[in-house]
Amino acid sequence: MHFIGIISEDKEYKNIVKELEESIKQKSLNIIYLSEQTLDNYQNIKFSSIIICKEIKNKESFIEKIKKLLQNSKYLIINSDINLKNLTLENISLKIITFGFNTKATLTVTSVQEEEILIDMQREIITITGKKIETGERKINFTKQTQIYDKMIEFIIKKIYELQK
Repeated sequence: MHFIGIISEDKEYKNIVKELEESIKQKSLNIIYLSEQTLDNYQNIKFSSIIICKEIKNKESFIEKIKKLLQNSKYLIINSDINLKNLTLENISLKIITFGFNTKATLTVTSVQEEEILIDMQREIITITGKKIETGERKINFTKQTQIYDKMIEFIIKKIYELQK
C-alpha cells in the first residue's frame, strides 16, 4: 500500500480523489489530506509521495513537520506556479516533480483546448518500480468542471504508480 499526502485546498483534494477513484481501488493507494491541523496525526506514516498544491505560509513548525515527512518519502510533487521559497530541501534525497504553466516545470501546459490540454513532460519521470517514462508531449482529456492542475496531478500519479498503459 502506498500513502500519498496532499497539501492543498479542501476542494482540490476532493477533486483529485474523485479523479483517481478507480485507480485508488486498483493499486491500494491511500490519499491523505494534510493540513496544519491534521499533520501531527500522520507523523509516523511513511508517505511514498507528498504533493504540494498550495502556498505554505511562514509557519515554521508546519514547514518543519513537512520536511520530516519528506525525509522518508520517495517523491515530492510541487505546483511550480505557487510560491514555496520558505521550503528549503537541504539534505533530503527524493525525486522532485514540478507541474504547472511555468516553462521550467517537469510537466508544463503547452496548450488548452475546450476538451483537452496538451502537456509537455520535459524531464524523465522514474516510476515507483524504477521504469523510465520518456519525455514528450501528451494529450489529456479535459472538461470544464475539471481544474487543469488536478488533471496534471492525476497524470503524474498514474505515471508514477503505473496506473496507465
